[in-house]
Parts: sequence; C-alpha cells; structure tokens
Amino acid sequence: MRIPTALTLLLTAAALGAQTSVILVDDFETEVDWESVWLADLEAMDVTPTVVAQADVTSAELAGADAVLWNCGDETEDTLTASDRAVLNAYLDGGGNLLLVAPGAPSDLRGQGESEWMRSRLGCDYVMPDSPLTWSSIYLGHTVGGLAETLMEGVRFDLTFGPEADVAADDLCLINATDRRAENLLSFIDMPGCLGVARETPTDRTIFLTASLDSIASSGQRRDVLRRCVEWLTAPRFEGRGIWVVRTQMTDPDNIDTLVDRCADAGFNTLFVQVRGRGEAYYSSATEPRAEGLADQPETFDPLQHCLERAHAHGLQVHAWLNAGFTAEAGAPPTDPDHIVNRHPEWVMVNRSGKSLMDYTPEEFRTQYAEGRFLSLAAPEVQDYLVGVYMEVVENYDVDGIHFDYIRYCSRGVSPEWDLDYNPLVTRLYERETGVDPLALEIDSEPYEAWLEWQRDRIGEFVGRVRDEAHAARPGIRVSAAVLSRYHLARIHSLQDWIHWLQRGQIDTACLMSYSADNALVVQEALLAQENRGPGTVWVGMGARHDIDLIQDRIARVRDVVEPEGIMFFAYGGFDEAESGILRHGPFAAPARVPPVAP
Repeated sequence: MRIPTALTLLLTAAALGAQTSVILVDDFETEVDWESVWLADLEAMDVTPTVVAQADVTSAELAGADAVLWNCGDETEDTLTASDRAVLNAYLDGGGNLLLVAPGAPSDLRGQGESEWMRSRLGCDYVMPDSPLTWSSIYLGHTVGGLAETLMEGVRFDLTFGPEADVAADDLCLINATDRRAENLLSFIDMPGCLGVARETPTDRTIFLTASLDSIASSGQRRDVLRRCVEWLTAPRFEGRGIWVVRTQMTDPDNIDTLVDRCADAGFNTLFVQVRGRGEAYYSSATEPRAEGLADQPETFDPLQHCLERAHAHGLQVHAWLNAGFTAEAGAPPTDPDHIVNRHPEWVMVNRSGKSLMDYTPEEFRTQYAEGRFLSLAAPEVQDYLVGVYMEVVENYDVDGIHFDYIRYCSRGVSPEWDLDYNPLVTRLYERETGVDPLALEIDSEPYEAWLEWQRDRIGEFVGRVRDEAHAARPGIRVSAAVLSRYHLARIHSLQDWIHWLQRGQIDTACLMSYSADNALVVQEALLAQENRGPGTVWVGMGARHDIDLIQDRIARVRDVVEPEGIMFFAYGGFDEAESGILRHGPFAAPARVPPVAP
C-alpha cells in the first residue's frame, strides 16, 4: 500500500493527550538521562506514557497501545535482539504503531543478517545516520503531493546506501518520479543528520529514526519532531470495510444483535443491510408492504431501526440497501394487493413483442435469463415512485448511507423479440423527445444504439436525482450502488453505465460485485474502476465463500495495486468464527474509520 507520507504528515493531526496510550521502552543505561528527556518532551505534548525497561518488555505489555516509542539510545551493540524483534513483530501484527529511535540499528541488524527484517518491518535495507551527503538539501526543495518545505519531507526509499550504494544521491528525485522507489524517506529541515524512514501498511505504521534525539540541540525542535511522529502514528486510519447483510438475516432482533456483534468483532466498520428486497419493507413504510419474512414478529419490530441502534452503539455505520429494478420473483406474482407490481402492473418492463414480465412463464424467464420482474427504470412514473422509496428511508432513519442494488436491466433477451424495455411509458417518452419510435429501429443500427444510450442516461439521471435529494436532506450521507464488476458487460447488456455515474457525480461510490475466485481478475476489474472513477470512489466487493488464504491474498493485492477507498464482502454468514478471527487479527488488525464522503 503506497501512502503519500508528506501529505499525510501535514494533514493529519491526532488529538494527543491523556486518551492516547503510549508506551516508552528504553534501557535507560546510557550517558544521557533518556527517561527524563522523553518524559519531559511527552509531558509537553500532554501525553503520559507507560515506561517499560527494554529488558523486561513483553508482547502482552505492548498489546493495545496506540503507539510504542522504542529508544535504543546511543548503543551500537545489541540494538534489537531476536527477543526484542519477536516482541515488536507480535505488536505490529496486532495493528501496532512504532517509533524506533536506533542509531546503531542499521549496522547491528545487518551484522545479524536481519536486512529482511528491516525491509519487512521498517521499510528499508539500510540508512546511514552520519552520511556525508547533505540530505536536507536534496529533499528541502523536493515537492511531494504538491507540497513543498514541510517539516518532514516524505519519500519512501528501498535502496541500499553507503559505500555500496546502487544509485547516486542526486538521482533520487528522478527515481521517485519514475518508479516510486523513493517514497518514504524522512528528512528534517535544517537537521541533515536526522534521517528516518516512515512506513505504513494496512496493519501497522513505523517510523525509524537513525539519529538519537539528543542530536537535535533545540528542545523545541526535538519536541516538534516527536510530536509530529506521534501524531502520524496515532492518526486514525481510513478504509471502508463493509459487508452485505441480506434481508433473511433481518427477521429477528436477536439475530440482528448477533450479526452486528460478530461483524464488529471481525473488524468491519460498515453494514449494508438489505431492507427492500422484492418490493417489501424491512422498515416502517407508508408506501411499501411489510415483508412477509416478518410475519412472526410484532408490528412494533422495526428491523432497520433495531440494527441502527445496535450498530451505532458499536461504532459501525449502517447503509440501507434497497433493490431498485428487481421487484418480484420469476415465480408466481406477489399476492399482497399493496405490492407495487399489483398496484401498478403497467410499470413492469415489456419486451419488443409487447409482452410484460408480469406475463412471462417460468420457461420464458429461464430461457431468456431474466432474473425476475423488473420495474421500467426509464419510466418517469417509476422514477418518481422510487425516489419516494429511497427518500422515505433517508428522511425517517439515521442511516449513514443509501445503497442501490439491481439498478440495471435484467437480461435483455437472447433474440430481438425479447429485447427489453419497450414499456409504452418509456417508448412514448423517447418518441416525444427524439421523434423516433424505438419499435421501428433495426437492432444494432446506429439509431438503435442511440436508443440504448438514452436509456442508460435515464438511469444515470435517476440515481443522480436520488443522490442530490439525499445529500440535501442529510449532508454527508453516502449514496452507493452495487454494480456488475465487468464494466463493458454491465454497460452493454444491463445498461448500467456506472463509470459515467461516478464521473458525473451521480453516485458517491461504486461497490463492485467482483466475486471471482481469480484474484488477478478481481484486481484487473478493480483497477479499471479506480483509474476511471472521476470524483467518485470505489469499494471492491468480494465473495466471502472462498478459501480464507485466497481471500487474505486478494485483500493484500487489491490494497497494494488498486488502493480503493474500501473493500467489502458478500455476504454476512460467509465467514465462520475462525475465519472472522483471521480477518480481525490479519487484514483488519488495525482499526479503521469509514472515509468521509466528499461534499
């Protein structure tokens, strides 16, 4: 995972103080009274650390600390023993954050053959603390992320420095610009002898300083360096970690309590809970009939409200997931007279031969690959109705997001006569606007493609309308859509032009349904979305019913290559207790907040 360090250091400032848990580790046996120096500096930051002697430190003592400040003083031998490294490994694997001040570490660890530990844990091969090169002159004028002359210029570095340096120092900026090999090196303005490497992974953050802090003569400068380091280490992480929860999990209050607790324990921070599946409500609605799945529950039971209260108490966000197009199954139509397809059967999609999905036989649904009965999403009457459905939830519930699903056409048929949607409500509107009758168009002709594009645009305008009204009613709400991950197929076969929705600001977030077991394909699909998203954001949705090792590798590859705003899984129930624990102590070890929605 590549992080623009200088940008992060400048823009994030954790609220340090008594609530920040810091552990100070030192042997305190050097010529400098390091304990007094560190304590005085931290006291000036309103931080009271727990002090542990290096000889006595254990992984249990470090567990749960917001940051560990490990000072090796001016020692050049036994800087970090194998036992010390084991303790640090356990702490960092659990989502820890480390400031290591170790002038002797480079030579000592290399002497122990621990260059790999330095690379994997500290992000470097070697840093020469007393380099004859004037590092500050190299980085002082170097702009990172559009910022210049910040206190801690951040560029990473994966090179070997010293007598066997594989690149001249003057070439570092060029290297950074061409292959990102120099992205984390920290230099301090006017302090050329104080070098370091900052490294961030999804599970831990480390800063490695190769000069002792007493080499900074000014106590004010030293405290500023220490403050910035601790602020960056303890600043909140931002990554969406979502999971889809299908409506069958929302039928019982005890089950809702259990699923919220388990998702929180596994490290998720966002629940996408399905509250409208097939035109029925798992919430209190003035327009939608109560779901048949709630027949055994009292009328006072409101699944969405219950989930909101439980999840918010755990610090989890709740996004209301409502199906748009898919409104009734392919079998027998709903019997409830208040169901939308019974109240308005004329709002259901129609094929080119004039046959409504309401009248398809089971065999026709099967042979035409139609999932079920879909509403005519391009029809003005349907759009007005669905805007009301979504906004009823936004206005009546403290939801953190609204989530579209089936915001697309079902299969448009395998032959021209089965092509959808020729609902008269849609075709008459198109003819009024263009003067062209869609039924007169030759399939695959240029005018026919214009007809399809018009329908795509109608769906985009609809989701954009919901986004605008939702943001006006509840600023900061996220409007997202579950989308078919293969964009070209989504656009052609389902008229779901979700990349343009992102680029036009019609949705905030596209949640890719990338459920393949082929990790390379998942990365490829996600990268296409990320590189073409415009002002929108991408959350990569993955299948939960795969081998947990495959899933961990998928998360790592998506984070490293794609760097999406969030990752998510379909669906709750796909992970057993052991697999949830692996997520919690592996990819989700470091807690993360949901990124805020851009205005």
